[in-house]
Parts: sequence; structure tokens; C-alpha cells
Amino acid sequence: MSEPSLRALGFYNDDLDMLGLYRRDPDAASRRWDAAWESWWHAHAKDEPWKADTSSWPIALQPLGAWNDWPGLSLPEGTAEPGVGFVGQLWLSTHVSLTAAQAAQGATLELGRANEEEKSWVNGQGVGGSSQQPDAVHALPRGLLHVGENSIMLNIFCSWKNCGLSGPASTRFITFADGSRVALDQPWRYKPVDTLIAPQQPWGPMHGVGLQYNGMIAPIGSYGVKGAIWYQGESNLYFAQHYQATLTAMMADWRGQFGAALPLTIVQIPDYGPTPTQPGESLWSDVREAQRKTAEADRNAALVVTFDIGDPKNLHPPNKQEIGRRLSIAARHLVYGEAIAPSGARAAAARRSGDSVIVSFKDVTGTLSAYNGTPNAFELCDAASCRWAQATLAGDRVTLSSAGAAARVRYCWGDSPVCTLSDASGLPAGPFELAITP
Repeated sequence: MSEPSLRALGFYNDDLDMLGLYRRDPDAASRRWDAAWESWWHAHAKDEPWKADTSSWPIALQPLGAWNDWPGLSLPEGTAEPGVGFVGQLWLSTHVSLTAAQAAQGATLELGRANEEEKSWVNGQGVGGSSQQPDAVHALPRGLLHVGENSIMLNIFCSWKNCGLSGPASTRFITFADGSRVALDQPWRYKPVDTLIAPQQPWGPMHGVGLQYNGMIAPIGSYGVKGAIWYQGESNLYFAQHYQATLTAMMADWRGQFGAALPLTIVQIPDYGPTPTQPGESLWSDVREAQRKTAEADRNAALVVTFDIGDPKNLHPPNKQEIGRRLSIAARHLVYGEAIAPSGARAAAARRSGDSVIVSFKDVTGTLSAYNGTPNAFELCDAASCRWAQATLAGDRVTLSSAGAAARVRYCWGDSPVCTLSDASGLPAGPFELAITP
């Protein structure tokens, strides 16, 4: 979305401020980025690895290259997709020994290809970062280097393949003002982090704020658009709390450009990852619920449910034909005004009735049904936990027994849930979470 809309949203103002500073003074923006990155990391991880003694870290395979090609090293499995391996952040540390004549000069740190987001420190001081660069280079101010051992520390975030310092070793060195250089050929040590996603460079070509709008939406101008499809969400797993507000703001931004009544069909992210065997939390479900709420709150939006046609082991599921068919159903309703349900049965409300909870549905074609006659995957939740619920069907309602003190109902929760509720349309009822009303 556009910068004014991002600014009004309020979640990205620090990034927008840094982006504005970068346009005026790239060096000052880089220094501010160093401070912002370190502050974020310290608040979330409670440590400062860029100042740490790394001598106990394991030694990485020389000459580095993409870390997924390192054989026999202890990297956690960050994804279920074959051939991808660890995704996340990797700390890399090495040292270089300098003479007095070398240390007295200004210099540059040259790292070669860095994939995707790289942040660097020399002797504990931030020297900038890069995003998807074939030749990551950082200026080192005079006085930063010293005689003897100097520490080089990197944090590299990568969400896909060919991650890390993937260029040849001959591209990694420190170059001095007099033109001489010293190779970074000492052992590199590493430490993986798969539980955090650090801030990403506001002006970078991978995750730059406003980048995709400026490159892909603004140039279209004010052409009339019959409708739009939004199929995205996997990269927002750790930011689901802002997803509904952000998607709503983006839809308004597009409508300001293409027309106030622009119809938008939202494809829920499909199943990927483990099938739940017990009720539990799910980042994938958090995003799906934000997508559902966005569609429910917008009369010119429709939701396409896909939890049943993804691939638990493939982030890019192959069954695009069925997704297209379901999109056509939503478009026939939303764009062309046909009197058909856009996406199967949709949960409308959950209310208490004695010791039971009755969940009512709308847009039901015929009556509700389940593959085996009894719907599964319903959960009753209190403030602390959720439990499976026994469910029975009647028309456009599902009754959950033994509700007790439950305050919420969840359905079809989990990364790759198996859920059986449908209706005569053959489309699945989608995941949802609803508060129970008296």
C-alpha cells in the first residue's frame, strides 16, 4: 500500500521515518537502522550476540556458501518442505588480525553475495546491513579497527533457499584506503535462531516498506478494475495481530485508486505443516482468522476457503485449478451478482443454551453435513486452554454439548487440520473463532 496509508495505519512509522532519512542521508539512515535493529533484538532475545564471546560456537564448513549445503552440521529443521532445510536467522562470527598500519586506515568490509537480509558488526559496532545483495559492502570508519584481533559478526535472515554468504570465499575481505586488502579466511562460527524474525531493512529490495506498491500498484494508474484477488499471508505468520487492520487498510488504499466499490476476493492460506492431534495454537490459523474477519467486515469482499486443498509438505501447493474454481464461485456472487453462496457455509454466531453451545451458520446450501455424519474439529475454549467438543448437526446449526465455562468456540484450528463440515454445495465450512454469547 501507499506510504500515506501505511503512515495512517501506524504500525510502520519508524520504518517510514528511516526510509525518509535514507532518501536524504543514507549514512545517517544506516546508523539509525543499526540502533533500531539492536534495540529490537535486545528487547526480544535479551542478549547482544554482536558483543559475545563466540569461541564455543560450532565451526561452520569452509568456504561457507549456502548453509543448506553444509553437511553434518547442527541446524534445526525450519520447514517441512523437502529440500529447503533450515530457514530463519543465523549468526556468523569470525576474526581478522591487523597490523598497526592497516588498523590506522579507513576501510570497507566486503562480504560478497548475502542472501537474504544481512546485518553486520565490527568490534561490536554496527556497520550497516544489506538486502539480497550480490556484493554486500560496508564502510568502516577510521578508528573502528585496532591492532591485533578484530571481530566480525553477521546476522543473516533467510526465508527460503541458498541462504547465507553464498558467494565464493574470494569475495570476502577487508579493503583498506591504500588499496591493500586482507582476506576473511579464518574459521567462521555459527549459531542458528529459528524463533524470531528480526526487523528488515526499510529500503531494501526484499522487504522495503512501500516497495511493492510503488513498483506494482501505483504504476497502473487509475484504470478501471472489475475485481481483485488477494492470495498472501504466509510471510505474515509472526504478525497476525496486525493482519486484519493492515489488509483492511490496503483494500481501502486500492479502492482509492481503482474505485470505491472494488470487489476483492481473499484466498485463505491453505494447509501446510503438521496435522493437529490435540487442540493447540497455530500461527497459520491466526492469519486465516484475520483473513476471515476482514472479509466478514467488508460487503465488497469474499473469502475463498482452501485449508483442504493445500499440501502439508509443500508451501506452494499444486492444486491451483480447484482454487481457481472456488475463486470463480466467489466472483460470480461478489462481482456478477449471482444468487449463490460465495464460499460455503459461514459461521454466524455462537450462543449458550443451558450447558450447550449452538453455532449457527449462514449461506448454507441445503443443510449442513459431515463426511462421516458427525462433524469434527470443534473446540470449546476458556481463557487458558481449548478442548475437543462433541458436535451434532441440525439444519444450519451445530450443537456442542458439555460447554461448561467455555467462552469461545474454535473450528478447524491448526496448521493442517482435517475437518469434515460441509453442505450441499460441496464446499467446506471454513475455520473460525467466535465468542460465545448468552
